[in-house]
Amino acid sequence: MQSKPGKFEVKESKSINIPLGMAFLLFSDANMRRRWMKRIDLKVTNAVENKTLRILWPDGSIVLVSFHAKARNKTQVTAHQTELPTAKAAEKQRSFWIEHLDLLKKTVEI
Repeated sequence: MQSKPGKFEVKESKSINIPLGMAFLLFSDANMRRRWMKRIDLKVTNAVENKTLRILWPDGSIVLVSFHAKARNKTQVTAHQTELPTAKAAEKQRSFWIEHLDLLKKTVEI
């Protein structure tokens, strides 16, 4: 989706059967993140514990990850990536988030 002229964004969500705090930790802690995400040189620029992470992606785009408790042991994780330079880059990142949120779900829901 084009957010403004020359900039694109994507948003993907997944409900995962784990507590909110664990979902946040799996994203915010680099060692935990490596269990399910490719090694990417990303930088967490802001974090509100158990609520949001703001991440600077290697290509200069920005990812806001939000966490919402749906039940005691169920969390909705949403990745919203903005400032993507092209529609092709946005589609690539949409595929990335679909794949990796599925992988996160499979990793923790044994």
